[in-house]
Amino acid sequence: MTLNKRRTERYFNQRVKPRTFKIGDLSLRENRITMQEEGKLGPYWEGPYVVITNNQPGSYFLKDAQGKELPHLWNSEHIKRYYP
Repeated sequence: MTLNKRRTERYFNQRVKPRTFKIGDLSLRENRITMQEEGKLGPYWEGPYVVITNNQPGSYFLKDAQGKELPHLWNSEHIKRYYP
């Protein structure tokens, strides 16, 4: 079992692409609520947002265009880089 677990872990780690953001980067965040209301034709990403700080590796505080901070942390799985 241990050998199989190590092989699976190695396979996963070779293919994962970590997302890292610097302070001031523009990003988009997932829009799950609109997806539930509008269905599959609704927008999946919303933004752009500015990365304010990173609390831990992979978690970030975001700010919208008007300067309002979002109320909680966002994991890097749920945000992606925005290219204007």
